[in-house]
Amino acid sequence: MVVLGLAGCEESPPRPVVLEAKAPEQLDREALDDLIAAGGDPTAPQTLRHVLFFPSAEKAQQAAPALEVLGYQVTIRHSPSAPPERQFLIHAETTAVPTLEYLQRSRASLGQLTRKVGGVYDGWELRVASGADAGAIR
Repeated sequence: MVVLGLAGCEESPPRPVVLEAKAPEQLDREALDDLIAAGGDPTAPQTLRHVLFFPSAEKAQQAAPALEVLGYQVTIRHSPSAPPERQFLIHAETTAVPTLEYLQRSRASLGQLTRKVGGVYDGWELRVASGADAGAIR
């Protein structure tokens, strides 16, 4: 568990607000369950978008060629309203079967690549395109 902040009012002393922290692997499992619940096929190739943040355009441009060599389609965007360490983001898209093993390997390798150039790997998402529950899963 992680203490995130304090909650309370003037009449009572503040008390810690405790939220359960989830491991990335648990989040991946839950996202795959959401994919199934939304009518997606977890055994079929999906378009996955990985999100990586960088403090500068130079850092993002430094990471882009390594992602392209790995087969990702790379888009760099500037987000001036984001915190300074997240001003530039990369969307790295690929098509793959989103198995738990694939997601864990991707998280590890993209996290390592991103950290090497001073960035942060934020995770992945995919879009379910069928049915009333169509939308992004992350």
